Amino acid sequence: MSTIEIITNNDRQSASRGMLRRLAQVILASSLALAAVFATSAAPASAATYVGQAGQLGSVTLNGPMLNAYVVGRPGLGYSTFFSKNFNVGGFIVARSPSSYSQVVVGAAYIQRWTGSTWVTVQSRNWSGTVSGNGGYRFPAWTWSPTQVPNNRYLYRVVFGIGWADSASGRTLATTYIAPTTVADNLCSTPNPNLPCASYNYGVNF
Repeated sequence: MSTIEIITNNDRQSASRGMLRRLAQVILASSLALAAVFATSAAPASAATYVGQAGQLGSVTLNGPMLNAYVVGRPGLGYSTFFSKNFNVGGFIVARSPSSYSQVVVGAAYIQRWTGSTWVTVQSRNWSGTVSGNGGYRFPAWTWSPTQVPNNRYLYRVVFGIGWADSASGRTLATTYIAPTTVADNLCSTPNPNLPCASYNYGVNF
């Protein structure tokens, strides 16, 4: 039997802020090269890979592809059609770390663009909640539809940063981030042949 426990907003916000800072540090340290995606053999409940893990992780289940990138056509001036890039980021479920019973879990999703030498985050979202027992906390899917995005083709990926902290003390129990490693983690589609879109193990190019 699992329970979702309620803690004060101040406790949760304090733990969440500290966890997000740690996750940002982990991701920055581990994202300096494309090869870092393959730095570990451990894997969550999908084809994606844990990277930069520290502490005793809880299990993570991904709800489908990490990234579904697609091009949408909208009416423009006259008979023209305006095409825009969109990014649908998949959700995931996080179970508690075995290090303690009642925990704050923090999840962050980062959309990143490859510059040729490093990954740069162009958009992100984060959430936090509490979990205990054998259940898990569900982090939602979300969509980014930017009004301005480069027309040139770039390589994009999504990474999930996840952290666990003890509810009572706020002590960090574990941190990691999850990166894509197969085409199934990255979907890409377009109705316009002049705007090609390709899926790879490590991201999408469109």
